[in-house]
Order: sequence, then structure tokens, then C-alpha cells
Amino acid sequence: MIKIASQDDIPLIQHLAETIWWDHFPSMLSKDQIIYMLGWMYGKDKIKQEMLDGVVWLLYFDDENNALGYAAYGSAEDLSQWKLHKLYVL
Repeated sequence: MIKIASQDDIPLIQHLAETIWWDHFPSMLSKDQIIYMLGWMYGKDKIKQEMLDGVVWLLYFDDENNALGYAAYGSAEDLSQWKLHKLYVL
């Protein structure tokens, strides 16, 4: 199932991001870089502001309602196209 995330889902998005980033990026990025990126891209206020600015966050669930991933998209600068901002799956 895919659902549009609300501000109430921000903690779940943050949890998924933490899990995915620490599981997959240590071989490519330093610990400090991961900490920086998680803080910059996934702070509660950052996600909330993106939602208010029209970025749509999606959550992906399996058949047992376990969250497996997330995506975010919004309109591109020329407003006639869409831009995929994030797509991460466990």
C-alpha cells in the first residue's frame, strides 16, 4: 500500500530514513556526513516545511502494514513537470 504522508507521519519518515541511511550508506559516506545529511534532509521542521510548500511525501507499506520505504516529489521550477526528490526502500 502507498499512502500520502501527513505531518503526523514525520516521526515514521525520520525512523525509516535513519534505518535506511545507517544500513546502506556507511560504505559510501563518513559517519559525520550521514549525521549531517540526516539532520539537514530529515529534521522535523524541514519535512513539515516541505509538506507546507507542496512537496508530497509518500509512505510504502507491506501487506502487514509494516512501513518499508518513502518517497517525496513536487513540481519542478517550470511547474509543468514533476521532480522526484527522494525514493528510499528498506
